[in-house]
Amino acid sequence: MDKLGKKLAHKKILYYILNFTWGILLTLLGYFLMLILLPFGKVKRFNYVLYLTFNRRTGWGFAMGAVFFVGKDYNTFMLNHEYGHTVQNAILGPFMIFLVAIPSAIRFWYRNFLRSIKINPKTFYDDIWFEGNATYIGDTYYIEK
Repeated sequence: MDKLGKKLAHKKILYYILNFTWGILLTLLGYFLMLILLPFGKVKRFNYVLYLTFNRRTGWGFAMGAVFFVGKDYNTFMLNHEYGHTVQNAILGPFMIFLVAIPSAIRFWYRNFLRSIKINPKTFYDDIWFEGNATYIGDTYYIEK
């Protein structure tokens, strides 16, 4: 996945071809969600990818297809990480929802639940392959410096 991730991060046209063919399902849902959420944030651009910054603090972000969403307190780590998920969508296509999106959401909410009952998760956020890979892609192939 690393070689293809590198190629996609540096080839805008290949990134968009794959996200709008192989990864069209989540990409269309992402753009539709962005339209719905426009009153609650501002659209910006990162590594030739659109993202929405919510008007309030969230402490989390999520990617949907070729777009992603973050709170107003975002940092470079979050941008890189969510960008990495958009590259994963181009690579995994229709399998993204089952291999990354659903497991990531379940894991995120489970970890929040553990913290709410004063239990620290035993693993780091990036210890699972899809989160670590998204961070790696985002950190390694960040373009707009």
